Amino acid sequence: MTCRHWRCCSARHARPRRSLPARPKMLPELQQAFVAGIYGDEAAITARLAPTPRLDGAQQLDVYRASIFGGLQKALDEVYPVCRQLVGEKFFNHMGWRYIALTPSQHFDLTRYGEELAAFIESEVPTEEVPCLADMARLEWACHRAHYRGEADAALPGQTGANMAVATLQFRLAPHVSLVRSPWPLGELWAAHQPGCHQRLEDIVFDDSERCFIVWREDDVLAIDTVDEPLQVLLRACETGTSAVQLAACLEAAGHGASFAAALGLALSRDWLRAETAPP
Repeated sequence: MTCRHWRCCSARHARPRRSLPARPKMLPELQQAFVAGIYGDEAAITARLAPTPRLDGAQQLDVYRASIFGGLQKALDEVYPVCRQLVGEKFFNHMGWRYIALTPSQHFDLTRYGEELAAFIESEVPTEEVPCLADMARLEWACHRAHYRGEADAALPGQTGANMAVATLQFRLAPHVSLVRSPWPLGELWAAHQPGCHQRLEDIVFDDSERCFIVWREDDVLAIDTVDEPLQVLLRACETGTSAVQLAACLEAAGHGASFAAALGLALSRDWLRAETAPP
């Protein structure tokens, strides 16, 4: 099939096409200066902001900063409600604004914001009165991750390993699963701060024993539990992806070789692992 190309037969001259104006080369520079101004380096941008009858450049920047920081603080409030309860609203807000000033959001999706709060607490926040705060932040991020990663996570057909030779599989933690190690009874503390929970703070035992918590999503319900040593060794090895042979060797080296089959079977049955054919 051929198409005929028709020319304009009008006696009028065709108007020249108008193209959109090119983006000024200085726009990226202005954007960078604006972001830098929001997060502390005001001099580079305030002089470029035209004053209004009510606000000079610095005051305009304060308005933008309050809006941006307020949105990020709200995101932290939603991810870390137990941490907020442990230290109080005033302390948490002050800590949050310090964290935000040092940690600009790198993604348009605010559900991804706040992952580094635990590390920030350890390095920047005095926690003598609440020494478990950083670990609780890790647990709450794991809960947040289980909720949002669980929505998009689903085992693909054949990934359970039932129809594949186990020796050919590579195992890794499912995206909605996280491990958190701590000497604090985080599970009980977390439960005691949930609405309608009957866990009492005075009944929680603080014995400094090391615990490994697993956080996952089961039938759309958030679940937190502790795992024993053999299962912990297996799950830790699966954080980066490993073969069944390597898993067996890890448990053998840790003195739990006899528990390999049971630990792997439990992890697969609870949907904690993803199994895929190992690359050649």
